[in-house]
Amino acid sequence: MESRQVTALVGRDIELARLRDVLRATAGGTGGCLVITGPPGIGKTRLLAEMIRHGSAAGLAVASGQAIELDRVAPLKTVVSALREARPRPVDLSGLREHQGDRLWYVERIGEALEEYAAAGPLLVVVDDAHWTDEFSALALRVLVPRLSSSPVRWVLARRPAATPSPAHEAIDWLVREGAEQLSLAPLDEAAVGALCSNVLGAEADATVLALAAEGTATRSCWSSTSPRCRPPGRSWSPRASPRWWAPTCRPTSGRPPSSVCTACRRRPSGCCRPDPSSGARSRCTPRPSCGGCGRSSC
Repeated sequence: MESRQVTALVGRDIELARLRDVLRATAGGTGGCLVITGPPGIGKTRLLAEMIRHGSAAGLAVASGQAIELDRVAPLKTVVSALREARPRPVDLSGLREHQGDRLWYVERIGEALEEYAAAGPLLVVVDDAHWTDEFSALALRVLVPRLSSSPVRWVLARRPAATPSPAHEAIDWLVREGAEQLSLAPLDEAAVGALCSNVLGAEADATVLALAAEGTATRSCWSSTSPRCRPPGRSWSPRASPRWWAPTCRPTSGRPPSSVCTACRRRPSGCCRPDPSSGARSRCTPRPSCGGCGRSSC
């Protein structure tokens, strides 16, 4: 897999402070549940990565997983997959294979396994995209989170706001009503957006780039896919001033991107300009995937 440079986390000092408080409480033997809620691309996964990093550094055992849409048809997939990824050692779930019982029997066995695991030290269980949690895992969360509240087991669930009812959202909403903490992520402010763009691009972002970032819909896809090979060092990023080397790929997260994004796509080549040996000093561009709105895919 191609490695990607991790961009410094900006604009989330308050959220990070709250996560560190949760980690300190967990390290001190306090269990519970934290729900992180926010729309796609707002930074939930990035915050979870920071929490996992700090938790591991603090000596916590960490079990992390990410639910996907297909999990909803695989009983217990979300919870079991996360627990099997626990580090420094996996949670022993071998007893689940030896019995064909009802759902509550399986949940009880998982609870016993977690109590035994946490007896050796605090455990952080992180589930990203928890809105895709399967129905059986949703039931397990309803039972296990309150049951293990007196044990040093901390559940951290990241989800999108509920668009339609589902067992996962209903279970997580129930946990919040029963006392689980909830951290709702708001969009970054203007200063943080500017710092983020400058960090990603490696240069000062001009007003045009900041305007594109502020559109929100395409921010994550455009900036995360920008290739550092396409920019000269020490230059300010401006699609108007330097359309030859300003070359992000506009891939909207959903639907048609804003008109300003398509306008930017039309102003720049679709790929990275480089010398063309067959034409001397002239350059040609390596095509990138086309924009979902304007369809631009060639120079």
